[in-house]
Amino acid sequence: MSDQQQPPEPGDAAPTPPPTPPPAGPPSYPSYPSYPADGDGPAFAAEPGAQVPSGPQPYRVGEAFGIGFRLFGKHAPAFLLMMLLIVASALVFGGIGYALSDHQTVTSDNSFDLSAEFSAPQIVLQVIGNIISTLLTAALIKGALDAVDGRTVSVGGMFTGWDKLQVLLAAIVVNVLVAIGLVLLIIPGLIVLFLTWFASYVIVDTGKTVFEAISASASFASAHVGPLLLTGLLAFVANIVGACLCLVGLFVSVPVTIVMAAVAFRQLQGRGVVTA
Repeated sequence: MSDQQQPPEPGDAAPTPPPTPPPAGPPSYPSYPSYPADGDGPAFAAEPGAQVPSGPQPYRVGEAFGIGFRLFGKHAPAFLLMMLLIVASALVFGGIGYALSDHQTVTSDNSFDLSAEFSAPQIVLQVIGNIISTLLTAALIKGALDAVDGRTVSVGGMFTGWDKLQVLLAAIVVNVLVAIGLVLLIIPGLIVLFLTWFASYVIVDTGKTVFEAISASASFASAHVGPLLLTGLLAFVANIVGACLCLVGLFVSVPVTIVMAAVAFRQLQGRGVVTA
C-alpha cells in the first residue's frame, strides 16, 4: 500500500492539471507582411480589409502590370492629384524659365534662333524645378509602396516616413554616374540607369543612406536582370502609349508603372503584395 498515491491532506495545494495540448492544424498568420525580409525598417499594418499574403509570391510581369492598374484605380484620387502637382511644377518652372530667355532672337537671315543661352536665374529655376520634381517622384514611389503593402494611400502620407535629403543626394549621384556613362558610348549609361533604378525605392522603403541604397539597388537589379528588363521594357512602352494619347495618358501610365515596379520590388524579394 505504500506505493499507492495518498489522498491530499486538508490544506494541501491542489495538484497542477496537465497542460492543454495545442490545437491541430496549421498556425495562423497575421494579415500584414513582415517588413521587410532583411529586418530593416519598422512594421506597418495593412488597412482594414486589405489581404496581404505573408509568404512569397511568384513574380510575373503581366500580372504585375495588372496589379498596378487595379491599385491605381483603387487609389486614383491620390495618384492623380500627385501627377497634377508634378505637371504643374514642370509647367510653372519651365514657363518662367522660357519667359526669362531670349527665345526670339532674329538672326541675319531674318529667321528665329530658339536656342538661347541659359542665364543665372534660369539655372537657379532649373535646379529648383529638378529638386521639386525629384521629391514629388519619390512621394509617388511612397504612395506605390503603400498601395502594394495594403496601407492607406493619401497625398499627405506620400510625403512622410522617408529622408528627403538622401533622395536628393541619390538623384545627384545617379545623374552624374549616368551622364558619365552616356559619354562613354551610351551603353554604360544605360547599364548604370538600370542598376540604380531602385535606389529611391530603397531609401523610401528602408531609410538607407544614399550609397547604401545605390549598392542595394545594384545588387537587387543584377540578381533579377531578366524579369526587371521585361518590367522596364513594358513600363517604357506603356509610357510611350500614354504620351501618344495627347500626354493625358501619362496621368495613368506613370503611376501604374511605378506601382508595377513596386510590385517587382516586393515580390522579387519574396514578400507579399496586395493584388486587388
